[in-house]
Amino acid sequence: MRVQRIKRKTAAVLASAILMTGLGGITSASSASVQAAECHQNSVQNNSNQVLRMKGNYNLKNGIGSVCGNITLLSEGTIFYVWCMVLNPDSGKVWNYGRVQGTQTKGWISNDNATLVSGTATWC
Repeated sequence: MRVQRIKRKTAAVLASAILMTGLGGITSASSASVQAAECHQNSVQNNSNQVLRMKGNYNLKNGIGSVCGNITLLSEGTIFYVWCMVLNPDSGKVWNYGRVQGTQTKGWISNDNATLVSGTATWC
């Protein structure tokens, strides 16, 4: 009976150790990916004639990436004049730099958050 109890305790300790090691690996991997995202900056030039319309309510950003600071909230239907575009090195997604129609407010939006109205965009 005593040997059986020791075997069960040993099995429980081993199972706990395996689970803790596995969970530690998951935690480390997820924190590494969170730390990898950063707010990227890029030089810009007004070399495009593309016009986009916002698909929903999205923030105009001060850099390339969702982790960047917000400049203002753009409402669904807002028109955005694209100056140029870049690839976000973290996500591989296209981000557009430009100006909000009727203002001098400039910043970055993800291409995923807008639909094409007209024109073409050139790389920054």
